[in-house]
Amino acid sequence: MGERTSAQASTTARAAGIPRQSLQIEHPVINNKIWLPTPSIRAAFEVIANTALERSPGVSFYGSSRVGKTSAILVLREQLAQVFPDIPTMTVNAKWHPRFSETIFFGEMLTAVAHVMSAPAKVEVRRGRVVKLLWTSAMAVRSDRLVLFVDEAQCWLDAALTMLRDLANDLLLEHKIQLIVVLFGTPELLSVHTSLLHAGREDLVGRFMPQRHAFRGITDCDQLRSTMQFYDDPEVSQYPDGSGLSYSECLLPIAYRSGWRLENEAPLLWEQYRRMALGKGGLSEVGMQWINASIRDFFQQHISFDHADLHGEADQWLDAVRRSGFETSLGNPNTLSH
Repeated sequence: MGERTSAQASTTARAAGIPRQSLQIEHPVINNKIWLPTPSIRAAFEVIANTALERSPGVSFYGSSRVGKTSAILVLREQLAQVFPDIPTMTVNAKWHPRFSETIFFGEMLTAVAHVMSAPAKVEVRRGRVVKLLWTSAMAVRSDRLVLFVDEAQCWLDAALTMLRDLANDLLLEHKIQLIVVLFGTPELLSVHTSLLHAGREDLVGRFMPQRHAFRGITDCDQLRSTMQFYDDPEVSQYPDGSGLSYSECLLPIAYRSGWRLENEAPLLWEQYRRMALGKGGLSEVGMQWINASIRDFFQQHISFDHADLHGEADQWLDAVRRSGFETSLGNPNTLSH
């Protein structure tokens, strides 16, 4: 291992002044508050960045439950803010209702955009408030574009998408602001696309779903390794802020400084997912919920036994995968021996 720079050494010393137990209890990994740029997120960012540059009206992504779509939106918004600081972003969580209501639709839009509960008002008033808030957000950074992420987008059918189209038209015609809509949903979003085509709503398809991209979990060991490497890299994951400590070093400092790296555990972890999927259709992908939970469990197993010769064992990773709940995503429970 190379020597630390004096700056790194001083930041490490400052971090060392914080009780280790406090660091561990409040650590983002332990509290399940981490958002890392997985391969799928990086691919999605390229698509969204091109969409924003070309001022296209929209793009859509679909993926299975628990692959990390909601957390991906958080990462994507942060990355967009860094690359395009003059393009504001916001998120609305689409909700399903037995009957479509314009009042409810604009009320939920107001709550998402303004981050406060919308006051009772007629549909026209709520609609006007939404348009004004979107325009104000763009004007605050002198932008002519605005990116709106829609989570759980499969819940919005033709009526809701028509209202969204009209909002986009108002922004463009009245304020010359291009609303770029990014839909994230389950595979049911493909059924919405098909239904719109059958209903002759090519206007909505062309605006919001001209491209439909699969958003997947981790699909092979190489992707898992590159994702786990982020835990080791203080340029990507750092805690505490400004300490120069990666997630891995903060949680297992003795092992880390002796050369251990989480990324080297990837083959063992992937093998446990593969074994668990045997007889259940095989392993095609693993959602980030299960990966984050497995890694969190592994750290929790070893925090109190941090030492220079630390390395993971197959049975430890199998226990971590079992406790992550991954097996429930495969169907019927399957019993494995160590």
